Amino acid sequence: MPPPDPAPGKPLVLFDGDCPICRRSVRLLKRLDWLGRLAYRSARDPAPPARVPLDPAALLADMHVLP
Repeated sequence: MPPPDPAPGKPLVLFDGDCPICRRSVRLLKRLDWLGRLAYRSARDPAPPARVPLDPAALLADMHVLP
């Protein structure tokens, strides 16, 4: 059984948690997302279950949003 969704019903923004530019971008997104419609997770954390294939190298190269 897959682990439960940490933010049910919210799109998940995956980013490189070790990248200073990515962390700054996420801080900005959180300020702009004042309705709290997005969830955020470092791509370096264990990957959440997804309906799309996730390439670990691509996750660290760009930010991605999963529905």
